[in-house]
Amino acid sequence: SLRPLFLYWGSDFYYPCFGKILHSIETGESSRTLLSGTDGFEHHRSNPEHARLFDDAMTTMSELVAPAIASAYDYGAWESLMDVSGGNGILLSQILHAYPGLRGVLADQEHVLTRARAGILGWRSGGTHLYGALQFF
Repeated sequence: SLRPLFLYWGSDFYYPCFGKILHSIETGESSRTLLSGTDGFEHHRSNPEHARLFDDAMTTMSELVAPAIASAYDYGAWESLMDVSGGNGILLSQILHAYPGLRGVLADQEHVLTRARAGILGWRSGGTHLYGALQFF
């Protein structure tokens, strides 16, 4: 179902930013920060309901595109692969499943990795995997 994507895209967190896109184009500044006073990461940390909407939407998107991405490229030419901002690891797990000899690193913020490690968001791996915490900004 595409429902999580449409719920997120229509949310009061996501959709209003497009009304201020000209501000972003003219200044290079985030319209989200202009509207809410915080960046997206901070907003999600302080708004668990919006964070869940975002997680569900990204999970849905990953489930849609991961099989095609995993089959579109010969990842077997590499020994390891890192998915930066990889969320729950669905894309990386699809690739590792297709290339069992590949070593994968899922890199994201620590609270996201905690959920991925617990399998809450669907980490399914066919290969070796590690986790790496990142601070994006």
